[in-house]
Amino acid sequence: MERVLDWLVSYKYSAMVGMLTLCGVGLPLPEEVPLLSSGLLCGWEEANFWLASLCCAVGILMGDSLIFGLGHYQGQRFLQSRPMRLLLPAHRHARVVQFFTSHGDKALFFARFFPGVRIGVYAYAGSIGISWRRFVLLDGCGVLLSAPTSIFVGLVAAKRFAQSRSDAIAYATALSHKVGHWVLIGIAVGALLLLSLRRLQLRRRFAKSRGGRLVVAIDGPAGAGKSTVARQVAQTLGYALVDTGALYRALTLQAEQKQVAWEQGSALAKLARGLRVRFVVQADGNHVLLDDHDVTPAIRTARISRGA
Repeated sequence: MERVLDWLVSYKYSAMVGMLTLCGVGLPLPEEVPLLSSGLLCGWEEANFWLASLCCAVGILMGDSLIFGLGHYQGQRFLQSRPMRLLLPAHRHARVVQFFTSHGDKALFFARFFPGVRIGVYAYAGSIGISWRRFVLLDGCGVLLSAPTSIFVGLVAAKRFAQSRSDAIAYATALSHKVGHWVLIGIAVGALLLLSLRRLQLRRRFAKSRGGRLVVAIDGPAGAGKSTVARQVAQTLGYALVDTGALYRALTLQAEQKQVAWEQGSALAKLARGLRVRFVVQADGNHVLLDDHDVTPAIRTARISRGA
């Protein structure tokens, strides 16, 4: 931390932005170090608390956005690149996928408080088509909670040990480890509960005003992004996602399994009436279950596509 403090004393706000941007893209330096160091400068009245908080937040968001952008534009190629394999080995990648599957795009908010999965979650979110605006909103909420809190811890330490730089550093580090993470997690959980309650109220109000839920149909040419938009709308409103194209494909697959010719209209109609299809939204997309068996890859073959 001594060297970080020297850089901050020399370059102040530009160093805050630069260091935290580099931390966001994989610099082996915990974000907590420049944040606490910035707080120490504020406590010694060498920097302004609010301006330091703003600069640190900007730096963090810049680093996170770079990772998200690479995931968005390069997809799996970026996730499988050598630097990402070093930062995100197979076991950690599986942990990221599970984290995102469990929490959906709320994982972008939670990831701010779990350094071990942070970079992987941001890259993965970009690769599955989360919008940049939503990413900044959710990640920004986490940043606005974590950055000022850590800076404030450093400020308190500097005020308590104004005459001893080494004692202030030791106290800030100990205080951060003792209470900092629990305070942040408590604030984060409280904020999330408030957001969830607010969203639930809006959904109930919407359903009551309409006398029930709407059916939203999205049409357009192939490759226009219908499935991506539908998935985001379904996640936001809590709606079930029904892929009508997958229904045709599932019927085609079952006809093949039951040895019903695709040209036999009446036989296909009878088969369709007993079709048991469910849709399950997971982090890697919409999964199609036919008779409780996942047939997502099977219905995307060239043969089934021709039949559908």
